[in-house]
Formats: sequence, structure tokens, C-alpha cells
Amino acid sequence: MRYIPEEKIRKICEEVNGAYGLYISLPDHGEKLTINENAIFNAASTIKIPLMALLWKDFEDGRLDPDKMEPLHEDCKVWGSGVLKSLSDNYQMCLYDYAVLMMIVSDNSATNHIIDAVDRDRANAFFAENGWTNTHLGGKLFKPKPILPNGEEDWNYTTAADLADMMEKMLAGKLVSEAASRQMMQILAGQQVGKFDKSLPVEHYSFTKEPLPPVPEGKVIVCNKGGSLVGKVLHDAAIMLLPNGERAVMTMMTATPDNNITTQILGKVSRAVYDELVKL
Repeated sequence: MRYIPEEKIRKICEEVNGAYGLYISLPDHGEKLTINENAIFNAASTIKIPLMALLWKDFEDGRLDPDKMEPLHEDCKVWGSGVLKSLSDNYQMCLYDYAVLMMIVSDNSATNHIIDAVDRDRANAFFAENGWTNTHLGGKLFKPKPILPNGEEDWNYTTAADLADMMEKMLAGKLVSEAASRQMMQILAGQQVGKFDKSLPVEHYSFTKEPLPPVPEGKVIVCNKGGSLVGKVLHDAAIMLLPNGERAVMTMMTATPDNNITTQILGKVSRAVYDELVKL
């Protein structure tokens, strides 16, 4: 028996005005639906997911101290999402807090600080080691990237399949380690700018370092990280947790001219999955 409403989801995806890649899996049922899952897109803020994983590896390996207080590097301040760009220069935060801001409010300046901490070349080597061969960090967000041999500027990119593998490993407790996976899921459950969650009865989780609570009846916890560039791309990668114990991984990447309409489409996709799983 199949639990992913494939026909309904394919029909919803026909509404996408542009290119898209989709990956949905139900790890507990061994079932998945993929469409254009290896198509490469500008990663936008979804590049923050593998960066978070590498940061946690560096924490566990002792290369970086999560509690070390550091001022934001001036070169890291950029526009776009987040709050650090608007703060004064006389503050310091620990790397752990930079990571929380990078994920729950998608702070671009915090992300650039973390890129400095983990190093661009180390990040790309880490991606390759984990099998994410279509994921690449060209450089800091909203900063000039290195020029490639063909004369074009490098860029940040990934695919729905690579993002799904990251989320599946996180759900299975195998992204860096079981403890790291649990901590990263806790942070993602505090997401404030997601896409898949817009149409769901989400149990809003105020992020703390405490374990995720049981999912209340009639609610769903979504651990996700979206990404967007206005009028260009809109993505989301999510883990969905239901009170009946059902779990799903969903990633969708799109390149479309209207982010508002595309957000609604992602909402329809996640709702279609939820409506089937809640029946089980």
C-alpha cells in the first residue's frame, strides 16, 4: 500500500510556473516520490543546512568551541534576512548562537560568520565526503564569489535529493552523530520563516536546548529550513512529525517568478502528505 498521494502531488506540481525538483520520503514505510530530484538550483538559504552540520562536527571534534564569544566580523554584515545587520558593533555572541540565528531567522550575516569559522574549502570537502555531490558553497552570501576558469562567478547550489539526504540522516540520528542530529532538529523546529509549514496545524515550538516534546493531538511539528531569492527561487527542506508517530521528509526546490504563489504550492504539497499520514 502506498501512503504518498502521488497523483495528487503531481497535479499540484503542474501549477509551478518554472523549474522544480521534489523529493518526498516516508522512511518508516520505505516509500518515496521523486521528480527532477537531481536538478541543480541556486541554494539560497538551504545551503545553511549542510553548513550547520559541519559546524556541529567541528564542535564535536573540538575544532571549534560552541561557547566561545566572538564579535561579528565586519566583512560578514550583509543585507537580506536576519537581525545582526541592524545591531550595533559592540556586541559578541557565541558560535552556537550564531548558528541558531542562521537557522531560525535565516540570518545571512550570522551565516557568513560561520562560513569564516568552518572555511569554504573544508565545507565543500565535507559535502563531498557525505555524498552530497551536487551541493557546493561558492562563497559568502551576498558577497562577490571567486571567478571560475570559465570566467563566471562561482555560486552556491544544491538539489532536492541532496537536501533530502541531509534531512533523512538527521531524522535517523546519523547526521554527524545522534546527539548532533537531535540538537539540529530542535533548532529547526523553531523555524520562523519556513514554507512547507504554512498550511499545516503546526505546534509552534519556542526553541530551547530541551528535547522536542511529544506532538500534541491535532498538531504537527515541522523541522525545516527554507530559502528564497525574490522573483528567482524558493525552496524548503523539512522533517514532519505527527502525533501518531508518522514521519516524513520533504524537500522542494523551485525557480519561479512569483514567490508568493510558489509558497502556496509548497503548502499544498505538504498538506497533501499530512492529510494522508494523519489517517494512519
